[in-house]
Amino acid sequence: MDWLIEAGAAGPTIVKWSFRFSREKNLPFLVGEFATTAAGKTESLGTMSIGIDPVSGQFMSWHFDPDGGYGHGLWLREGKTIGRWILTAYRPMAPRLPASMF
Repeated sequence: MDWLIEAGAAGPTIVKWSFRFSREKNLPFLVGEFATTAAGKTESLGTMSIGIDPVSGQFMSWHFDPDGGYGHGLWLREGKTIGRWILTAYRPMAPRLPASMF
């Protein structure tokens, strides 16, 4: 998970996801902030925790936005390539926000 600690960006040219994470003190999770932009306009932003789900043992994330929206995601490594991950995120609909956050 150390590669997420450096600020970065990901995504196709239409929608960009930028993020900044750090290790949570004395806990096995990363915590940080994210934002998605499209056509130069911020579409969504919020906070996220990433780590191994103690119940399922899977690499998961939990995200929260300032309007009360929330969700979770499952991270799967794409093949054996280091640093290539697929995030499948679930997010219930929140007022005034698009469903396609990721």
